Amino acid sequence: MEPRTYQTSWFHAAWKRVGAGWNRVAALALSFSVLAASLACTRKEGGAPGARHLTFASGSAGGEWFIVSEGISEILRKSMPGLVVTDTPGGGAGNIKLLASGRADLAFSHTWMIKAALDGREPYDRPYRQVRSIAHFYPSTAQFMVVTKTGLDSLDDLVRKRYPLRLSVHQTGSSVEHVNRLLLGGYGVTYQDIESWGGKVFFLGAQESADMIRDGHLEAYSFVTILPAVTFKDLSVTRDIRPLSISETVVRRLQEEYGFLPTVIPAGTFKGQERDVPTLSTYTVLLVREDMPEELAYGMTKAIVDNLKYLALVHSALKEMDPHRMWKDNGAPLHPGAEKLYREIGVMPRTY
Repeated sequence: MEPRTYQTSWFHAAWKRVGAGWNRVAALALSFSVLAASLACTRKEGGAPGARHLTFASGSAGGEWFIVSEGISEILRKSMPGLVVTDTPGGGAGNIKLLASGRADLAFSHTWMIKAALDGREPYDRPYRQVRSIAHFYPSTAQFMVVTKTGLDSLDDLVRKRYPLRLSVHQTGSSVEHVNRLLLGGYGVTYQDIESWGGKVFFLGAQESADMIRDGHLEAYSFVTILPAVTFKDLSVTRDIRPLSISETVVRRLQEEYGFLPTVIPAGTFKGQERDVPTLSTYTVLLVREDMPEELAYGMTKAIVDNLKYLALVHSALKEMDPHRMWKDNGAPLHPGAEKLYREIGVMPRTY
């Protein structure tokens, strides 16, 4: 599919017309479709003489990464005259491959995938060491939700009891499914083990998984996304569900091997949840290649830091962005241009 270049005006205008919540996704997807024909004349070969073109590998149209990437692109175009930012379909492990091959100049990925890419571990068949980070944006949290009547409180319970769980782990090969495999693997458990206990593993998306839990055909769905997952908030209205805790030992192991971060699902996040539930998270990180000119990476980082209030309007998950933290725990080394900006504004120690 040929990449598409977006004008600076439609995203901001469309956003103002969009209602709250996930109606934004539908509205943006509609805007994307309606504008496709009119944007043909502004494809990558267009633009003013001397314009600098960047290709941004984010996610599928209408998804979280798509929304956030458009907000970032808007900031970059307004802050850096002559910059033309082109969106190309992406997502999951493929974004780092697009970046390394030169088919993308910016890309979103998760910290655990970045670590796997640098080390050449699954889902990658070789190391990808060309990636550098600009900033992290928001955490995605592992939310392993089960029907309360299972009697399970933790993944340790699941393994110890060899409970015959009917579980959805998201679509095969997706980043969420990879995390679920790593998570169960931390306990020495495979999908085949669960099925040998009399359970069943399904590979379904969020909506279909929620529908099957609602209908009684599934007992659990493990999702890695912004906390709290809207899927589970909606589901808890009609079904008694709760998150399973992950042991400190497993979290620490996955932190050491893949860069996951320990966190908790705070008490009260979901209906009936009376205590904090230990789990893990992974950041969405903006990546570039190591050969990006230092002044360009510096300018991009400055534009993002200077426009955090705008990004908070783009998606609620971006409200917590803080320059004191966004250079840390990114999975990949900082690009020198980004490092220069963070040191310049005093949020990164000069001896770090």
